[in-house]
Amino acid sequence: YELCDERNILMRGHCIFWAKDKYIMPWLKELNNDELREAVIRRAIDVAEHFKGRIEEFDLNNEMINGDFFRRRLGYGIINEMAYAAKFGNPDVKLYMNDYGVLVENGFNKSSYITQIENLLANGVPIDGIGCQGHFVTSRENNSTAKAATTSEHVQKTLDELAKFGLPIKITECLVSADTEEGKAEELRRFFRLCFAHPGVEAIVMWGFWEVGHWIPESAMWKKDWTPTPQALAYRDLVFKEWWTDVYGKADNKGIYKTDAFYGDYLITSNGETKKVTLSKKDKSVEISF
Repeated sequence: YELCDERNILMRGHCIFWAKDKYIMPWLKELNNDELREAVIRRAIDVAEHFKGRIEEFDLNNEMINGDFFRRRLGYGIINEMAYAAKFGNPDVKLYMNDYGVLVENGFNKSSYITQIENLLANGVPIDGIGCQGHFVTSRENNSTAKAATTSEHVQKTLDELAKFGLPIKITECLVSADTEEGKAEELRRFFRLCFAHPGVEAIVMWGFWEVGHWIPESAMWKKDWTPTPQALAYRDLVFKEWWTDVYGKADNKGIYKTDAFYGDYLITSNGETKKVTLSKKDKSVEISF
C-alpha cells in the first residue's frame, strides 16, 4: 500500500468474500449458522474499517453466480447483511459486484448477472458499482491456454445493457490472449478502445502485468527480465499518447485559452506560474485564473 500511495496509485480491494466452496476455509464450514453469520458480519466490518482512508472500494462477494456458500447456508438476505456491515465499518466504502462470463462472446453468465443485479437492487442491497471480469482466456491445462473470444458487438451491447442501472462499470480483471505477441497487442487496443469510449465504464484493471507474478504468464505485458512486450507498448501508446492531453496554446485578446481534455490531473503553466487542476466526470468544464 505504501509503495502505491507514494506514487499516487489508487488501490481497490478484491475481495471481502468469495463464496465458492473450494475456496471456503475448513474452519468456516464447521461453524453453525449463527456462528457463521457472526463471522461474516465481523469480517465485513473489520475489513472496511481496517482499510478506511486507504482502500475505499471493494468487490463485495466475488462471483456470486457460481458461488453460493453463504446464501445456501444463511439465505439470500446475507448479501444485504454483508453490504450493510461493510458500510458500518466505513460509511464511505464503495461496494462492487464482480463476475466472469459476461463479456465473452457466448456471454454464458450475462443474463444471470443482469437478473442478479436487478434482484439485489430491488432488495435494497447498497451496491455502488458493477464489475465485469475481462479474462479472455478460460483455462490452463497441460501448460496450454484455452482462448475465450469476444466480439466488439457483444462487448458494446453488454455494456449498454449494464449501463441502464446507472452505476459505474469497471473492467475488473483484464487480460488478453492471442497466438502471437502482436495479436495480443491488437486485442488490447481493440478492447481498451471499446471500454474507454463507453460513457458507463470508469476503469480497466489489468489482472497482473509481470510474467513472473502472473496467473497466466503468457498473457503478461512485461517479460521476466522486464522487457516490455508489444502489448505493453500498445498500452503505453494508448494511455500516455492517444488518451493523454498535452497541449500548448495562446490566449485570445480577452486573455482566455480553451481546450478539450481527457479526465485526469493536470499541471497548467502560464507566464512561468504553474497550477494543478483535476478534471473529473462530474465536471463539464474547469476554469483556472492566473
